[in-house]
Amino acid sequence: MPNPKPNAPKSMRKAVVEDTLLMKVVQKYFKLAGAVSMVWMVGYFKFSVSWLWLLLVVYVWKDRNTKAKQHKTAISQEIARDEKSVILARVEDLPSWVNFPDVERAEWMNK
Repeated sequence: MPNPKPNAPKSMRKAVVEDTLLMKVVQKYFKLAGAVSMVWMVGYFKFSVSWLWLLLVVYVWKDRNTKAKQHKTAISQEIARDEKSVILARVEDLPSWVNFPDVERAEWMNK
């Protein structure tokens, strides 16, 4: 998909955004039309309905895995952007040795 340059005219950027939205709508339509035509063909040729169930299960499984991967990627990117704030936000989950080191400070002995 084309990306408009930041210094491109506003009308060109708007046109590119509209084109990408149009492409998404067209893709969604063809996916739906393909699914409907497959269901029709299964009925027309008197195939077993179990094939439809199998396709549905595979589709749902693929969709869930894709969403899980996207979620993991988003979390990893957020951690990479600002690691310190992520660690500080989860400070209650850190082990005690992070906050209380094994070596005692001997300030009282240095007086």
